Amino acid sequence: MLNPEIVERSAAVLPVKLEGSSTNPERSAATKARLIAATIEALHRYGYAATTTILVAKNANVSRGAMLHHYPNKVALILACMKETYEAEMAYYRQELSPIGDPVERILRLMDAAWDCFKSPAGVARTEIWMATRSDAGLADQLVPLYRSEFERSKRGMLRLMKEAGILDEVFTYDFLTFSVATFRGLAMSAALGTPEAEIRAAVDMVKDRLRLKISQL
Repeated sequence: MLNPEIVERSAAVLPVKLEGSSTNPERSAATKARLIAATIEALHRYGYAATTTILVAKNANVSRGAMLHHYPNKVALILACMKETYEAEMAYYRQELSPIGDPVERILRLMDAAWDCFKSPAGVARTEIWMATRSDAGLADQLVPLYRSEFERSKRGMLRLMKEAGILDEVFTYDFLTFSVATFRGLAMSAALGTPEAEIRAAVDMVKDRLRLKISQL
């Protein structure tokens, strides 16, 4: 069964409907959501190698036949997980940023929201998946194009937010995006290894301070 704590902690970046549904499309969507949530939990708790389709189906309380109907193999399941979590993260960013009128405060809040995503079970799961592409050629073939597409989309969003905050230097924007993503991903791994929260928070604040410095130089 799904771990309620993991599902709750994932909710900020991956809304999951666990109740029964009355129509076939709704039941299908609910089944997929359970499978994605179970995949996130398995990746977060056990890592990529130990996350099997059998384990995911069991933890999602879904028959293996039903799972294979939606996702015929592990790569298909992982690809769906990556797509769903990315879209959920984008929705979370919109939710967090849309109420903020000041463009400088908005871009600074983006850093906190990004850290929320990277440290979440879904964020850790995504890092596990990216790391697995180093040794799984079949997975890499599917995910590298997705990574490029996601990163280009993220670049466009970051470019817009930076320009609204007065930062027109596109090279800085692209470099800062690479820097912040790499930093948050590394911090998520450090947090998983037990680095104190105060040290992690100080590092996140340093990322924000780099933005403040750039803005102060405008």
